Parts: sequence; structure tokens; C-alpha cells
Amino acid sequence: QKLSKRDGVRIDRNQDIERLWQFYQSYKKRYKVDDIQKQEQRWRESGAFSGQFG
Repeated sequence: QKLSKRDGVRIDRNQDIERLWQFYQSYKKRYKVDDIQKQEQRWRESGAFSGQFG
């Protein structure tokens, strides 16, 4: 469904996926998600990090 209603106003949903992708990319960049994942992978490979807590 391309148009939704909120409070009686039509909302165009055509750009939702694009906006979500842009948010995802900016979030990854801001919080250095790729760097964290690479570091965790290095820890797992070295045996220093098992991924299990407790």
C-alpha cells in the first residue's frame, strides 16, 4: 500500500525503503558497526572472545 493515513492525512510510503536504508547507513557509520564486527571477529578467531556471557 503506497498511501497510508495518519490523523486523517495521507502519507506517501514510496520513499520508506530509501529512507530506512539511508538511516541504516548513517547509523552504521556513526556507531562504527563495521569496525566493531571486525574486532569481534578477530577476537573470536584468536579465542579471546567466545560470544557467551555468564
